[in-house]
Amino acid sequence: RTTKPSPQGREKEMNVSCEDLLDIMKAWTGRFAGISAVDPLDPAAAEQVEKAADMGMIGICVEPTRCTECMKLNDPRVFPLYKSIERAGLLMTTTLGFNTGKNTSWNNTAFVEEISELCPEMPILITHACWPFVEELGAVAMRHPNVYLVPDCYLFFPFISTSHEQVMLFND
Repeated sequence: RTTKPSPQGREKEMNVSCEDLLDIMKAWTGRFAGISAVDPLDPAAAEQVEKAADMGMIGICVEPTRCTECMKLNDPRVFPLYKSIERAGLLMTTTLGFNTGKNTSWNNTAFVEEISELCPEMPILITHACWPFVEELGAVAMRHPNVYLVPDCYLFFPFISTSHEQVMLFND
């Protein structure tokens, strides 16, 4: 494990290989699915997507705000990577939430819609469900059946009411 500062000045862990993920997947067959992280600006990004697919990964994590150069989710330099993921038949996951990017304008549901239209066959999972813009992302998901919300961390915030009767909706 190594760490390096993110564009926001926080330390982040790096360098978990596809091989490490594959070892975990093999050790606990059927319990874990692998999602490999790829830096969109890496010249070998497309090859990394192919390798991940060949190894049995189910998707690629793309975090443009936390890669070698902080950029928005809809930066045109990332589009070739999205197309590679779609061609490989993998899902793409990324994080959108209140602390994504340099400021809250980087947490934009329109970016998800743009990518969804560019790659309609690629499932897109948005962790943290773009909180606090969950309703807006929900509207994007209703229009684009390849967009999925992962409502994880914000369910535990003390100012958000949750109950055992709460129902989560998923795209089919």
